[in-house]
Amino acid sequence: MEFVLFGYGGFGRLGDKNSCCDHVRVRELMNCPPKVGLFKSTFGNKTMAKKYTFDFKKQVIEHYFNSNDGYGLTARRFQMPANTVECWVNLYRRKGIEGLKPVTKPRCFSPEFKYKVVRYFIGNHLSQNKTALAFDIHFGHVGRWFKIYQK
Repeated sequence: MEFVLFGYGGFGRLGDKNSCCDHVRVRELMNCPPKVGLFKSTFGNKTMAKKYTFDFKKQVIEHYFNSNDGYGLTARRFQMPANTVECWVNLYRRKGIEGLKPVTKPRCFSPEFKYKVVRYFIGNHLSQNKTALAFDIHFGHVGRWFKIYQK
């Protein structure tokens, strides 16, 4: 059975009459490159992370900078969360187009570095995204390390 992600993370069966829309058809009408591929659902009730293509990220960034739309309107146009658009814009401003490319090599972090990141996160009352941007790491690391710190 094939599933596809809709809008803000809802799932629906491709071609299912009960689905809110046919995601692939909507993307074709908007003339947008695919942001997520079709995949087999083998994970039961677990939520799967969205994967955006480099071309899709580039198109979102180009639209953001070439229009007067802010994060919210750009996100609505591309059917995605506004904080993701903000994160990509910040990455682009900081690293250029290279910042949008997927990381191919896993990075290892020392316990001291992880502690420093968590203390910065707590001490400055920042979001995970802003903390991650300050240390040039993925925002998921911040949340994971914070949970470990709380235990």
